[in-house]
Amino acid sequence: MAERLKLQVTGVAKSFTTPQGTAVEVVKDLNFTIEDLVKPGTGQDIGEFFVLLGPSGCGKSTVLRMVAGLVAPDRGTISLDGVAIDGPGRDRGMVFQAYTSFEWMSVLDNVAYGLKLQGMALAQRNKIARALLEEVGLEAFADAYPAKLSGGQKQRVAIARTLAVNPKMILMDEPFGALDAQTRMEMQRFLLEVWGRHANTVLFVTHDIGESLLLADRILVMSPRPTTVLEEVRVPFARPREPQLRHTKEFSQLEEYLLQRIGN
Repeated sequence: MAERLKLQVTGVAKSFTTPQGTAVEVVKDLNFTIEDLVKPGTGQDIGEFFVLLGPSGCGKSTVLRMVAGLVAPDRGTISLDGVAIDGPGRDRGMVFQAYTSFEWMSVLDNVAYGLKLQGMALAQRNKIARALLEEVGLEAFADAYPAKLSGGQKQRVAIARTLAVNPKMILMDEPFGALDAQTRMEMQRFLLEVWGRHANTVLFVTHDIGESLLLADRILVMSPRPTTVLEEVRVPFARPREPQLRHTKEFSQLEEYLLQRIGN
């Protein structure tokens, strides 16, 4: 596959001040790039699924929030398609671990919300939202409210809402961390299916090694705080990936290797 640069993070550092006035360095001299994968001869963008993997509390979410423009780096630059990021933008969509649906809006209106902000006419945005709800298996819940949904269903709504505005990059901050193990596996498979159809570039944060190996094209292994890059790992498993992959010798060996890297 051919590649073209999508996201560039260069020399990024970030510290925070505790309530006691102590400076805590969270991110230190971070450098990485994400490429869009492109089919040779066609120019068709098929995206890249890029995972930030590291121990809990190492600073992964801070990195994601800087890419989102929600937090500014103290030093360094972050650029998307060659344009420096200096705040939130419609070119990035974010899915959090916490459920972020508007409880007073129907599921349909939640999915269509970003399109409404863009000024799209009601009929057109509802058409797009209904098509996405059908794709994520929630067409029967279009008129329901989020309180009636399970955790997995709420995250499907969040993913559909993000896809509706067709961002250049989707940022996902441990989106399945609050789900039970069975639902989490179902959502991982669902995400791969949806990503395969839409070809968005995804930057995904997790501390779950198995999850990273199932989802990623490349994994950036992060150090404990202050976080920096320990290693970049290109995942060798062909797509599509089924849950049974977890039971193979090759998967177990790479999982053990990554566990040792993070542990060190």
